[in-house]
Amino acid sequence: MGPKTKKKILLINSLDERYGSTYRARSIWHALRSLGLECTYVESNYREDTPGVISVRQDDSLWGYLRASLRRAVIVLRESCQGIIIQKITPLTFFAIISAFLRGKPLIVDWDDLDAEFQRTPLRKSLTRSLERILAPICRCICTHSKFITTYAKKRGARHVFYLPQVVDTEFFNSKRVNPQKEKARLGLLDKVVFGYAGTFTEGGMRDFDIILSFFKEYFHSGQFFLLIVGGGPSQRIVEDAIREKYGLTNYLITGLIPQESVPDYIAAMDICFIYMRDNIGNRARVSLKLLEYLAMQKVVFGQVVGETKELFGRYVSDFEELRVHDLRDSLLKKQGGLIEVRCTIEEKYSLKAMMEGLKQEGII
Repeated sequence: MGPKTKKKILLINSLDERYGSTYRARSIWHALRSLGLECTYVESNYREDTPGVISVRQDDSLWGYLRASLRRAVIVLRESCQGIIIQKITPLTFFAIISAFLRGKPLIVDWDDLDAEFQRTPLRKSLTRSLERILAPICRCICTHSKFITTYAKKRGARHVFYLPQVVDTEFFNSKRVNPQKEKARLGLLDKVVFGYAGTFTEGGMRDFDIILSFFKEYFHSGQFFLLIVGGGPSQRIVEDAIREKYGLTNYLITGLIPQESVPDYIAAMDICFIYMRDNIGNRARVSLKLLEYLAMQKVVFGQVVGETKELFGRYVSDFEELRVHDLRDSLLKKQGGLIEVRCTIEEKYSLKAMMEGLKQEGII
């Protein structure tokens, strides 16, 4: 007998690097390759020349979205594979999901957000919800990191749903490989108390950022404090205009889009990390990637989390009120104790290794 042929998987991501879901898609891609599968990965506007990756141009216009959606459908119809994984059920993935169904290949949809809740207009919300009801039943299975979405998908007719954790690359997001003081010095912030926020500048990613800006303006606007904002995306100019004009802040930096491998360097420079999630359906279904990144870097976190994120990691997030009423240094010292514990938990349950185990258990390989 000849050598065993590698199983081929086609992984479709309709978004680009400006969106948080892209980093989950890339994690799935890396996990599949680490398991020894041959995986062709499709991403919008992918900027590097990487073997096994197909970049689909997707302009931010109605015609750009339609053209890219049709291009992905053609790739699904033509690409040689034994199984297809498509991230999300949205208008951008409609044609690809239908094409996978027509091919008769095993189809998995990775459902990582209640995307309808983060659409800008009522029409887009309604359209996304309708597609969920139509398309969920035709998938072989749905994978998700959220119990909330598990229940939601089953109510919409999903035949089988399995758990695939939200994960962070613990090799890169590791405080032992980055020197915080060197990173602060690189940014010219050695004499500052640095508050930080990592996020995507999208409709969903920036929806709750106003709470953080209001808090920072009220209590930490003086020159000894600095707000380091890591990220970029389609809403960056709107957010920056609001920071200057509405909140009147000058002691801040927005990095813009940077390689994911560089994000830990900026998080290392932060003395305190911020997160805020309003209590709504969309946020209750999320497992926050930014919080995983903060905690993997063993950073003290203040703000609010809800739903699935709170259930898993709420004990590591302190309320803003503690920063208001306690000495800043005392607050930091009190919070250091649990950070070694949570790092171990993330390595065990929310790392690429954990994602690989989830894929193996479901029989992807």
